[in-house]
Amino acid sequence: MDDAQETHEEGRASLPESGPPPALPPLPLRFVQVFVSPGVLFEKLKENPRWFGALALGTVLAIAAMAAIPADVWTEWFRLRMMESGQEMPEGMDFGGVQRVFAMVAGVLGYLLFSVILAGILTVIFGFVLGDEGRYKQYLAIVTHGGLIGTLGGVLVTPLRIIQRDPQATLNVGLFAPFLEDGYLLNLLTMLDFFTLWGTVVMALGVASLDKKRTWGSATAVLLVFTVGLMAIFAIFA
Repeated sequence: MDDAQETHEEGRASLPESGPPPALPPLPLRFVQVFVSPGVLFEKLKENPRWFGALALGTVLAIAAMAAIPADVWTEWFRLRMMESGQEMPEGMDFGGVQRVFAMVAGVLGYLLFSVILAGILTVIFGFVLGDEGRYKQYLAIVTHGGLIGTLGGVLVTPLRIIQRDPQATLNVGLFAPFLEDGYLLNLLTMLDFFTLWGTVVMALGVASLDKKRTWGSATAVLLVFTVGLMAIFAIFA
């Protein structure tokens, strides 16, 4: 009897203790960790996958990137687009202001939808197809935190956009291929933004943290193939 009781107590002692998930650092510190120590951050997000604060911060940065561009830059950009299509810009309307508001709204909606959809895609690819242990909420936490790199990049290139009078200017791979003429390949390279690629590699680190069998290299390869493939489709219509 005593042996049975002792065995039962040992078995109960060996069970993992359940409790609240570990506390996360405040959002400002998590924002810094995305850039300086993403591995440490993702290990904590694995147990406590908070995502709303990072998504809200990314949305604010997306709005700021568009709002900081003066209306006259938007007006000039819109006029050039009209000229390229063989049309003249109507007079008497603040196209710059309208275009800036439209860009802000489109940027916010696009960022929100992309974050939610990308987390779903990662869940399908890694969680279902490749058999990793991650859940949708964990992938959403990874996407919303890793996405802060791209949204901050949009803010940092704002001076470049103002100087070049181009609200769509980016730091991209195409800048290193000045020998290419306009065409599909240049369109593709131009869409490969450095901040987006950086964020992709960081997200891969988060994906690898969810499953011991998943290496950072394999996660990076899968995500880069997906990113380049997606841009390859968009480049067709550029």
